[in-house]
Amino acid sequence: MLGVPGYTFGDLHDPERLASLYERFCEEVEATDPALWHTWEAYRSAPDAPRPPIVLSNLLVAMASHVSRFVARLFHAQPSADALSAITRNQDDLFRFKVDFVRRRVLP
Repeated sequence: MLGVPGYTFGDLHDPERLASLYERFCEEVEATDPALWHTWEAYRSAPDAPRPPIVLSNLLVAMASHVSRFVARLFHAQPSADALSAITRNQDDLFRFKVDFVRRRVLP
């Protein structure tokens, strides 16, 4: 049994069930972040439409957090994902320092 009720591992190999699982993911994103979902739907319906690279990049990064949480839940990996997230957050001060240093010393 997967971490999303009503789905099993075998469903990942069944195109119809996989499509159903994807729709479940879409419904969850739409319910939790309607603004992001609206932007994603526009992208999904016209992926080749001209967009500034930064806009597309920001959209993908915003959607990635939803995908990450869904996949972690799907495979019962949330405790491990939470632990990795905590380890990364412990490095926030170092990351901030690196960014500030580069901005002051390297970038004009």
